[in-house]
Amino acid sequence: MSDQSGRSEIYVRPFPGGREVPVSTNGGTEPLFARCVPTLFYRHGDELLAVEITAGPPIAVGTPRVIVKRVYHRSDGVWPNYDVTPDGKRLLMVRGSTQEAPTRINVVLNWLNATSQTPAN
Repeated sequence: MSDQSGRSEIYVRPFPGGREVPVSTNGGTEPLFARCVPTLFYRHGDELLAVEITAGPPIAVGTPRVIVKRVYHRSDGVWPNYDVTPDGKRLLMVRGSTQEAPTRINVVLNWLNATSQTPAN
């Protein structure tokens, strides 16, 4: 991920060196490769996209496609706040909420003492 274009975009680069190849087309964050398939996942706003990557030379990048479009919790950093199974077929994401913050909190005092007592018969 780099902001060299003026916004966060996703790139891939051959290892141990070589020219970077753009992956995202309209911005992107939180890139994550599936472990057993040549697919790179990344976020753009409320969308999770997937793109096929074929190792080269040269590296070939497919067309990004939207996998999920909904509100979900975002990472506060550059690391992904989601995970994908090794085969790329299942995702683990924390679903977001548009509800307001809670206005009430219930506090239970001495809950350890209450749970260790035997009820009377």
